[in-house]
Formats: sequence, structure tokens, C-alpha cells
Amino acid sequence: MDYTEYNKNSVAFELEEAASHLQDLAKEVLAGEYDDCGDLAYFVGLKHVFEHLNRSWNNRNRTDSDQTAEAFHIFREASLNIPNIDGDFYLAHGYSFSPRPPTIS
Repeated sequence: MDYTEYNKNSVAFELEEAASHLQDLAKEVLAGEYDDCGDLAYFVGLKHVFEHLNRSWNNRNRTDSDQTAEAFHIFREASLNIPNIDGDFYLAHGYSFSPRPPTIS
């Protein structure tokens, strides 16, 4: 697979999963399901959406067999590395808050 050919099935799967989880998250927020939980539960839900989005980008040129045979650390890296698509897209870069998840009080 050359660099211009997308693994359409993989990209579409990850985008559909992200969309589904994002819709669920929005419904849960509107239903007040996070009112008593604080940021930690919301963080977990939002992180899961980002993982799908990150994999859709980071694995776009990898074959299904490449993704199936990969080690867990490579899967995790594809899930957690936020793409810098246009050279100026940063999430939390340069800001003063901790990248670690909130803790339970």
C-alpha cells in the first residue's frame, strides 16, 4: 500500500466508532450522568473518542494484516499520538494544565 492509498475500511471503522461514542457521550452529558462523577468519567469517555480519531489518522496507510500483527505498544502509540496534521494543530501544547487525567477526590 503506497502512501497515497488509504485503508478505507480501517479509517471508516474508526470514524464510525468515534462518531457513535461521541453521540453516546453527548447524550450522557445531557442526561446528567456526569453531574455527580466530576471530570474523571467525562475524561474517560472523551479519551476513548480521541483514541478512535487518532487511530483513524495514524493507521490510515497501514494494511489490515499490518494492524492485526502489530504489538500492543504500536497499537497504543497509534491510539495516543495526536496527529499534527497541518503543522499548527496542537491539543494542549504550550498550555499550563497537566496532561494527566483528573484524580478522584
